[in-house]
Amino acid sequence: MSVASLRKASCIGQWLNIDPAEQHVVVTSGKVEIGQRIDRALRGIVCAELALDPKRVVSRPASTHYSPDEGYTAGSNSIEQSGVALRLACRALLEVSQARAARRLNAAVAEVRYTGNGEFAGPLEGAQVALWELWDDEFAAMQITGPALTDVDRALSGNITAAVREAESVLFNGVHQFVQDLECDLHARVVRPCDPRARLGELDIDALSASLTPLHVVVDGSFVALAGHDEWAVIRAAERLATTLPWHTSVPLPNEDVVARLQDYPRTSLAVVAGVPTPDSAEATAARADEYDVDITITRPYQMHASIGPSAAMATWSAGAEGTPSVEIISHTQGVYPSRAAIAEALGLETQHVHVTHAPGSGCYGHNGADDAAFDAALIARAIPEQRVLLKWTRANEHCFEPYASAMAVRLRANLTDDGAVALWEHDSYSDTHVARPRPGLGVGGASRFLSAHYLAAPAPAFVAEPNLGRHAGIHRNADPTYTFADVRVAKHLLHGLPLRVSAMRTLGAFCNVLAIESAMDELAHLADADPLDFRARHLDDTRMVAVLSAAAAAIDWTGRHQGHGPIDGASVGCGLGSAQYKNAQARCAVAAKVSVADDGVISLLKLVIAADAGAVVDPDGVKAQLEGGALQAASWTLHEQVRFDESGILSHDWDTYPILRFPEVPEIKVVLLDNQATPSVGVGEASSGPTGAAIANAVRDATGLRITRLPLSADRVRQTALQAT
Repeated sequence: MSVASLRKASCIGQWLNIDPAEQHVVVTSGKVEIGQRIDRALRGIVCAELALDPKRVVSRPASTHYSPDEGYTAGSNSIEQSGVALRLACRALLEVSQARAARRLNAAVAEVRYTGNGEFAGPLEGAQVALWELWDDEFAAMQITGPALTDVDRALSGNITAAVREAESVLFNGVHQFVQDLECDLHARVVRPCDPRARLGELDIDALSASLTPLHVVVDGSFVALAGHDEWAVIRAAERLATTLPWHTSVPLPNEDVVARLQDYPRTSLAVVAGVPTPDSAEATAARADEYDVDITITRPYQMHASIGPSAAMATWSAGAEGTPSVEIISHTQGVYPSRAAIAEALGLETQHVHVTHAPGSGCYGHNGADDAAFDAALIARAIPEQRVLLKWTRANEHCFEPYASAMAVRLRANLTDDGAVALWEHDSYSDTHVARPRPGLGVGGASRFLSAHYLAAPAPAFVAEPNLGRHAGIHRNADPTYTFADVRVAKHLLHGLPLRVSAMRTLGAFCNVLAIESAMDELAHLADADPLDFRARHLDDTRMVAVLSAAAAAIDWTGRHQGHGPIDGASVGCGLGSAQYKNAQARCAVAAKVSVADDGVISLLKLVIAADAGAVVDPDGVKAQLEGGALQAASWTLHEQVRFDESGILSHDWDTYPILRFPEVPEIKVVLLDNQATPSVGVGEASSGPTGAAIANAVRDATGLRITRLPLSADRVRQTALQAT
């Protein structure tokens, strides 16, 4: 169990507080709610550990004013980190409270019992004292020193499921407030064309400001923004300026198929798992070509988070009584502390003069425009101090300027022994960075990672990604196979000079790595004339992974190999499997997909079965929702999504030019949770994504006999692949 969160925040009061007047336990976490139900799960943990009625447990949003520093809400780590920390904090709270209650009741500690719902009972009849009566600042400052970590592994006390389900939700009764709903003094918009490389030419700022009175005009280099009391007037003026200001582009975006030539870009190559020493070169590949039974390259295009609501933030700049400026920011960032540190550096402020508080916004499971919007709002507020400035990005801003998921190519080469076992396995992943969230460190992070910092009159230096060999880090996440093979080589290749700004997307490199691994396993199973389910099980030493695969297959009525019904000469139906353990350490997940492929190449997703083993499940409904959401997003990536661009700029600027999975396309979904309450809880937020993409691709292969190696699996791509096959 990880308690990394306690290393920075080891006091009870950094995690739990008591409101004596309301008789509430107040939960404080550094993790943020982005639609994954973590707020309810963490409150449920506290309800169960303290045996409290859910109405007695409330939570505060993450804020640099009072929350523990837990970095980013990312990597499916919230239950493992914040959940474990809160369990230990609850136990420390009870231990100290029992000792205090004993003194209050004039009894020995062993004679005092915690009876639940905040009450301690002494040895004498009627002798009791409430948790709310014992709390003070000294109590809050006490260290969390025990119990032993192994004790945390036991099942949660109390009925945590009931606690979570009883937790009130305001999402559906009209009172939930998103960051876009905040009351403000001024509404603001940033003015940008749809070309991220465009910069502003000569401009008479005084004349522009005079023409837009009474709106505030903020210009710093090529950063242009408007603010005013009338939001509609600001919107109309910003739309007009986006097309009429003197924008120019000295180095346009390339008008070529970047994805097709990813392996041609300059790169830094590193071995992740070195078994068979195979140099990554054209000469070596040509020399060994005859050794491979399977040699496929799977590619993923640039894709966007495509948050349904554009990013937003509110900022208030104060000059300070002694001339020391400060800024308060409300943002839907996934990391209030890293965002604060980076914004402080970019603005030249000390971190204690910058505060960031989380408010719900457009969730994205990755690095979308939220942090950029927070920095934009701070820039505008700096120009218009003492005003609450609410900035909202437009749909075109979001589509054209958010950090995308990097385009990626994964080449897999393998061969079989005479008895049908995998002997040689070589995996090469080619991609730009997947890790470019704002972090302090000028030139490495900080200002370099904010979009608008590159448009200022004094622009930040270009961000240069550094190769990373951390365990299952960006490009090589899930590249190390969970299967047992005789000889394995895995390498990552950080590409340089790619044209679009990229950063973290749900699963980072794992989606494409798992898609490629599972596609290769399917091809090897076909070559071995083996049932793809049996073939996978043969190469797995992990019995829990075999169990989730078997559960997914059983729930989709898997009947053995070659499920499909012929080539594309009618509506063909096929089934496919995909599986992975996220980061080889978190939830084990297998997905079975059933698809139909029409004679025009249109793929219809008929059914998805998701089987998962997440250890001790805190919130079953939340786990199911996470697995379903991850699967649907992955289905959208697999079937539809692709950022398009040419020398004029980004062409995918709305929902027509960037199609996503629509409601009529949502298939029947079944989730099977394997019960492993005796094992530690692990994250599920990203577990189903890679297996879903792989299961769909393998189902299309089963239905048509076609291995389509390039996403998205559009009707055009199916038809092109069919023509090439003939």
